[in-house]
Amino acid sequence: MNLRIIFFYFVLFCSKTAFADFYDNKERTTSSNSDFEIAGSVLVKYHGTSSNVVIPGDLGITIIGQGAFSNNQYITSVVIPNGVTDIEQTAFTLCSNLVSLSIPQSVIFISSSVVQNSCNKFLSFDVDNANTHYSSFDGVLFNKDKTTILLYPPGKQGVYTIPGSVTRIEGWAFQGCSFLTSITISNSVTYIGEDAFSNATSLTSVDIPENVTYLGFASFYGCTKLTSVTIPSSVTSVGDNVFYNCASLSNVYVKWTTPLNVSNSTFTAVNLVTATLHVPAGTKALYQANPVWGTFGTIDDGIPAIENISESLQAIASAGGSASNSQLGCAYIFGQIVTPNAIQSEFAFYPAVIFPAGSIETGISEIRQNKWYCYAMDNQVLHLVLQGTLSNDLSCEIYNLQGVAYYKSNLKAQEHEIQINGYQTGAYIIAIREKNQIIETIKFIKR
Repeated sequence: MNLRIIFFYFVLFCSKTAFADFYDNKERTTSSNSDFEIAGSVLVKYHGTSSNVVIPGDLGITIIGQGAFSNNQYITSVVIPNGVTDIEQTAFTLCSNLVSLSIPQSVIFISSSVVQNSCNKFLSFDVDNANTHYSSFDGVLFNKDKTTILLYPPGKQGVYTIPGSVTRIEGWAFQGCSFLTSITISNSVTYIGEDAFSNATSLTSVDIPENVTYLGFASFYGCTKLTSVTIPSSVTSVGDNVFYNCASLSNVYVKWTTPLNVSNSTFTAVNLVTATLHVPAGTKALYQANPVWGTFGTIDDGIPAIENISESLQAIASAGGSASNSQLGCAYIFGQIVTPNAIQSEFAFYPAVIFPAGSIETGISEIRQNKWYCYAMDNQVLHLVLQGTLSNDLSCEIYNLQGVAYYKSNLKAQEHEIQINGYQTGAYIIAIREKNQIIETIKFIKR
């Protein structure tokens, strides 16, 4: 056969095949443009190897589909065009070199798992200011009015303070943020969602603020370096598995005067036998009787029982001192009989709470105790004066004997005046805290 005829039929065959493929694709409403695989208006898969990807705005894409960019090791940034409304789950998971995502005005839904699993270089969500559903600040994804923190970039390192506008930490917000070493949760927060901090494996301590009422399922799951956590009395609901596999957890501070009932799974894979539960004064027996809290190896209510005054007076007398209340007080402070100057009324001292400490009663002008001067004047003002060098992490707290907080403030100066004229008559505990550890305690009595 003539070669020209053969070539003619070959070209005709290829043309018909190409037309058939085009027609078939058109019937399935599927098209292809370069590296983008599209089905209808869904970006199904990106097959390219570019590092900085700009999705064309003329492809009719409204949805970034599940896994559309997943496991792509080339991309470092992606600009999503206006017109896209949804970014579905796992869209960018396993993108180990991805650094940033640009979110347009049109997006109304972003899955909480959009950048999970090995996106360890991801640093920034950049949201168009005109977007009415989302916003970003310092690379962190929020809802529009920044009352809910939605996603923290897993590649960010070091410490983070949640803004004071935030009331809600959404589920999965800090999930897998393995470089986050410290988190300060603002007092405005009331809700911590499920898996909110799960597998944040570098966190060492968490102080949950007083207004939080809800801890979601597995909210601190797998925080393997977490050693200390403080849970306030405001929390009324604790989900299952909250501290599952927090293998380093050794100190748990709770503020409920009546133990909150929690699931048996709350501390799964935590060695509670070697851990200490710190509870409000006078509640130790209640926690010991609780089926979950009672499994802690040590339960510390912080305040030993007040010794019998008459026995202590006899002990002082036998040591050669006179059995006066003032000398009794000094014996508790210094372990020896010392009469402080300017004592203006009878008073009694009580044993230390955790560390060697004394007690003061309003009316004493000055008592020296270790590195603190503590005195109250006219039943109105309590003074704390620090000797020596201030630590950056010191704070002062005042509680009544039921564990209710009356005062809390960082210690940034050598002298502090605390107004106590509004306090009810009774005994109070001053706790000096360094980071999450109480280092000094003093009891005082308000008349």
